[in-house]
Amino acid sequence: QRLDNQVLAPGVMFLEMALAAGNLVQRRPGITSIPVVVWLKPLLISDKPVDLYVSLYVKNKGTETIRFEVSSGGLDDAAKQVYAKGHLTFAARSATAKVEQEAIDIDAVRSRCTTTWSGEQCYEKFRQIGMQYGPLFQPIQILHRNPLEALAQLRLPVSAATDWTLNASLVDGALQTTLGLRPDTSDGVTYLPYALGMLEPFATLGDQVYVYATRSHSPDPETIRFNLSICD
Repeated sequence: QRLDNQVLAPGVMFLEMALAAGNLVQRRPGITSIPVVVWLKPLLISDKPVDLYVSLYVKNKGTETIRFEVSSGGLDDAAKQVYAKGHLTFAARSATAKVEQEAIDIDAVRSRCTTTWSGEQCYEKFRQIGMQYGPLFQPIQILHRNPLEALAQLRLPVSAATDWTLNASLVDGALQTTLGLRPDTSDGVTYLPYALGMLEPFATLGDQVYVYATRSHSPDPETIRFNLSICD
């Protein structure tokens, strides 16, 4: 990914790293949610390799939530650069009931939308605001929108990895879907994701998914919040 003249590692890859680390060390049922993720600093890509570390912190033995941190520079606080932090939750839940409750009528949403953009149009709009995505991070095939909601169809690029629980290309594509609901950027302001309130993975993502996006109330006028659902 490129923002202006800087090449950035996709921040969503930190989610998969944290999920993998948590599943390696936990001895209870698998991780059910990733709440309160904050992207603190972008990881700039250069010719020099960077070693990344995932640190897990447990406050109380037997707790259902642990804290994670993705950083570089080793464990020395003076040299450490923290890129993302958040929590992993192991609490049990009834996944089937919740998925049925949150089922989305794709055809109904599509019929309510008044504007349609092709994938090419979406990425041209991103380029116009200084954001360029490489081939592996252009999963949007088509995006339907109206002032209140957006629906995108995503397809995993052919050369993208397929063995991730939270595939970086598709999860980033979910964040990209908010393009359909962002305010006019003619004033030169570029909006970037910096926090995630809650992510609940119910299953491994398939090669083709839909993303449904709506605006959510934000008490801060300079911050925009969205609700996102990824479904098959």
